[in-house]
Amino acid sequence: MRKMDIGMFVAIIVAVAAGIYYLGGLNRRIADLESRYTTPKSEIRKETGIAIQSIKDAYKKVLSALNETVASLESQHNMSGNGLILHAGGKSVSTNQVLFSLQKCYFEGNILICDLYLVSENSNSRPIKIPNSTRAVDDSGSEFYASIVRIGSSEGSSVTMSLPNNVRTKAQFEFPNIPKGTKKIALLDIRFYCERWDNARIRDIPIAN
Repeated sequence: MRKMDIGMFVAIIVAVAAGIYYLGGLNRRIADLESRYTTPKSEIRKETGIAIQSIKDAYKKVLSALNETVASLESQHNMSGNGLILHAGGKSVSTNQVLFSLQKCYFEGNILICDLYLVSENSNSRPIKIPNSTRAVDDSGSEFYASIVRIGSSEGSSVTMSLPNNVRTKAQFEFPNIPKGTKKIALLDIRFYCERWDNARIRDIPIAN
């Protein structure tokens, strides 16, 4: 990723933090004015309300710019195969130089299926192993373990295969016995081995109809 992109992203993050800090300080100053002076509270609120709304409007623009920057950086990463990984929405996670990108979770009969893409972000292809200790936790806190793991064309209760670098590889997990009325998966906890044991955790996953 280009240095300019990193600088822009850092600048936006600083601006967002500064906006939040300033809004908090402004509210404290308003309360102080109301306690120290005889000016009617309604007039103080009216005058400062205009300033607060202006700040809020600017803050929304900063957030919009941040989202555009994130999308731009993600696009550059997918095209170039290197650089910083940023994922809005929390439905993708990168750990141990392996990207887990969730597509969706849905029911087929009484089985919950979760579709993902895996990408090795290392410069070389690496073997990856995913056992059936991968688990889904529903919104009531109940745990369910994957009965079937699929990576590429490999399938079983535990799968090992060579994960090519910077190439999307399809993955799928099947979870039996999850109640059909479940609306959300609170946690998808993927246990895997790629040079060392690690966990990729994706949270708050809505179940598609």
